[in-house]
Amino acid sequence: MNRLLRMLIMEDGDKTYEQKLKSLFGSSIVGYWPLDDPAGSTVARDASGNGFSGVHAQATPGYPGLGDGRTSTLYAGVGSSTNVYSTKLVEVSGFEKIYNPGFETSPLAKWSSYAGNGAISEESTFVHSGNYAAKLVAGADKSANLSQLFYNSSNYTYTISFWTRGDGTNAGMYGIYDITNSAYAISKRTTGVTGTVYQQVTFQYTPPSGCNSSFIYLFCPNVVSGEAYFDDVSVTTTSGNGINREEGTHSAWGKVSQDSVWSDGIVRYQLYGVLRAGGALQPYIDGAAGGIDPNIYTASTYCGSVTRQFVGSNWFNICITWSKSSNRYRTYINGQLTYEGVYKNDILLTSALIGKNWDGYLCHELFLNKEASASDVINIATIKNNLGAVSILGDSISASALIAPWNLQTTRNLQGTYRYNNHAVGSMGILAGASNMAVQVAASANDYATIIIIELGTNDNPAGDMNALQSAVENGIDTLRSTNPRATIYYLNILPEWTNSGGGTEIDNHIIRARIAAACANKNVVCWDTYAENWIVASDTSDGTHPTEAGHAKIAAQVLARLQ
Repeated sequence: MNRLLRMLIMEDGDKTYEQKLKSLFGSSIVGYWPLDDPAGSTVARDASGNGFSGVHAQATPGYPGLGDGRTSTLYAGVGSSTNVYSTKLVEVSGFEKIYNPGFETSPLAKWSSYAGNGAISEESTFVHSGNYAAKLVAGADKSANLSQLFYNSSNYTYTISFWTRGDGTNAGMYGIYDITNSAYAISKRTTGVTGTVYQQVTFQYTPPSGCNSSFIYLFCPNVVSGEAYFDDVSVTTTSGNGINREEGTHSAWGKVSQDSVWSDGIVRYQLYGVLRAGGALQPYIDGAAGGIDPNIYTASTYCGSVTRQFVGSNWFNICITWSKSSNRYRTYINGQLTYEGVYKNDILLTSALIGKNWDGYLCHELFLNKEASASDVINIATIKNNLGAVSILGDSISASALIAPWNLQTTRNLQGTYRYNNHAVGSMGILAGASNMAVQVAASANDYATIIIIELGTNDNPAGDMNALQSAVENGIDTLRSTNPRATIYYLNILPEWTNSGGGTEIDNHIIRARIAAACANKNVVCWDTYAENWIVASDTSDGTHPTEAGHAKIAAQVLARLQ
């Protein structure tokens, strides 16, 4: 690697990655597992200071990390994981734990009901607030009730409240059931409110030792035909610094053990997080589809990315953010936004397994109690002290679906550790297509790249406006230098091209090649002449244009020889 690149990659090298994250996010860090535990350790250290250390299972700490001076943890495939879940991890002071607390979502959504031989209905006349309340009428068995599960920790005390009224004579009843220990923690008792004016009932609940989930029960009166009304139920904790279910971020770094993991048919999770309301927070790689799938889905509705991006056996970062106030979920790969969806439901975890079925290495698993901004995500995805970033702008040659296209091979074999940002889109050109050079340049604005390689021009029309084409190249280079100031830019000029893989007729692209070379000369950018130097021959392509695996290997060797 040339001396300039080494200097650029080493800038800001005084801080470790852990120190950088703590400096950037401070008290917003909820849980942070560097996964740099000593070899032989079964404990995953939580560096947040919040005491959320986890337990390794078929996971072996002490392996080389991503180049930040720390080690990583090796996961052995199916059956491996690090369990970092605890009820404390999801406790946040002041957050409401009850869904549909005012019964406004019909019909009594999120509440379980048992009427027995009584009756339960939505009430639209006698309400405390909003449009609806719940009405319970006792039958002969006096057992009509509504209930809802909530997750809790025996380390905290909860404030529980509801508004209720009776029928003028009879009061409703309530109780709290400890699911973990299969017993009532607060026995069934009267609300004490018999009148026809709503009154609030408030009490404190400290779950018994070991209890991690409870039911709140609302009962009919203990008198046949007695009526009780309930509205605006609430369960909150007055303490807790767990994951913010409405505004937050999850990030982790991963690397697979070998390329075959991408196509072995197994789903492997950076994090396996199941949500209370149904659904999951699950950044994973899909062995059936051959790529990364960072996603959130709630109640079987996918809200995160289903766009997969193959990154070979390099280290890569997946970041997922959620924001109720901004009404969005976002997913990122290596600092690049890959999907934005509409906020569907709160991120309240009931499990959190790092590395479930993972085959390879993981490190720096992070939860923040805020939605990371785009610039925050770039910082998370950049190890400035020794991690460079390679960005590719190109067409289908660089967007190849082959296991190891030239650009991926190049990134993997550079000395050092690099993020890989591939903006290439099939059928695009300098001017041609909806995702042409200008669009790809804009997409790379936050790459923080150290190396940018442009491979565009094959799809442009040599009979078109060559002045406009050259100007587009020059303008693109100017913008890249402005948005990626530490990058060295290279142009991989149009590869030799034929009408078929047997040689056929050579396609004449000399006019476009010459304009690309002129633009690069004007902007002092190294332009590789792939045609004069015979980088590939016709038999290295599948159709005269697109390289075979052998062709990609030849191109990668040529690029590496010029970068190293």
